[in-house]
Amino acid sequence: MITTIRAKILAMLNTQIGVGKPIAYVYSEHRTSFDGFPAITFEPTKMDSKEEDNVNNLRTYEFDIYIHQEAELNGNSNALDILCTATEAIISMFDKNYTMDGVVDWCRPIGFDAGFYNEGTGLVKYTAIKLQCIKSEYIN
Repeated sequence: MITTIRAKILAMLNTQIGVGKPIAYVYSEHRTSFDGFPAITFEPTKMDSKEEDNVNNLRTYEFDIYIHQEAELNGNSNALDILCTATEAIISMFDKNYTMDGVVDWCRPIGFDAGFYNEGTGLVKYTAIKLQCIKSEYIN
């Protein structure tokens, strides 16, 4: 199921690339060097399982979705504006399609952290969205 959810997240994030869209590049693994900005990286980070009954487990898969925006050339204020717009768009996308077209029972962005780093392509601001994906799995 992790592979299926990961592929769906990638497909959904890729819909946010292009003219008039908030994202320039999407990578399905974390990195610090990019071909352009804003860029998204994401990876699975955690899975919990809770027994629902004797044949079903409720599984919670967590993914960290990082949105990176260069801040050295654009300046901190412009980078923050771009980052906020992109973050809102990604959160809204998962809120609107909370079953990810039937791949999961529901998903929810449960918050984000923000910060900056200076490596790879220089000074970069980021938000890290925590996405939970919940799926009842038949185990018998």
